[in-house]
Amino acid sequence: MNNIQVEGDRVIVIGNEKVAYINGEKIPFHPTMKGNSITTIGNKVFIDGFEYKDGKWKRTLKAMFYKWF
Repeated sequence: MNNIQVEGDRVIVIGNEKVAYINGEKIPFHPTMKGNSITTIGNKVFIDGFEYKDGKWKRTLKAMFYKWF
């Protein structure tokens, strides 16, 4: 069960709800995301190899890097 709250970048993941609250907006996870690897850098959010970009979760090389390293 995830219970993660990052106040600096305003990313919140609570329980098994499979949503992230980014700057107060409720963003559902991509269907394959579990929330095991969460990284925020500046105003960018990376969860399980996906980057939240332009209003969508996108699989990016940078996001995969942050998932594994």
